[in-house]
Amino acid sequence: INLHTGLTTWHRGVEAHIRMLAANKPYLLGCTYHRMTHRIDDGVIFHRVLFDNWHKGDGLNKVFWRNCKVGIEALPIVLADALNGDLKPLPYLDYMKGALVQNKDVTDKLIKHAEANLKTLQSKL
Repeated sequence: INLHTGLTTWHRGVEAHIRMLAANKPYLLGCTYHRMTHRIDDGVIFHRVLFDNWHKGDGLNKVFWRNCKVGIEALPIVLADALNGDLKPLPYLDYMKGALVQNKDVTDKLIKHAEANLKTLQSKL
């Protein structure tokens, strides 16, 4: 099982928080527990959590770490399900696969756009 710091139905690969903020879709930020396969962030989904822990003054790195915390806080639920034999794929999410983003795709322009959208979001808090 892998903990991916993005929602694999919308984003696979690196820097999900930057990609979702740059797209002005902060509501699509969260974490996914999924089965590991030979493809990047492509396995069936067992559990996911949405991120909703926005704070004024946080930069992109802080948002990433807060999102990690949200994912890690779900670990006891996933472990309990696994130990009890109740860990089952969420079939209604399995057919959706987000775009794969690699390091080469995370440009300075994308980062600046994400930072601008983050500031706009924070101004409304």
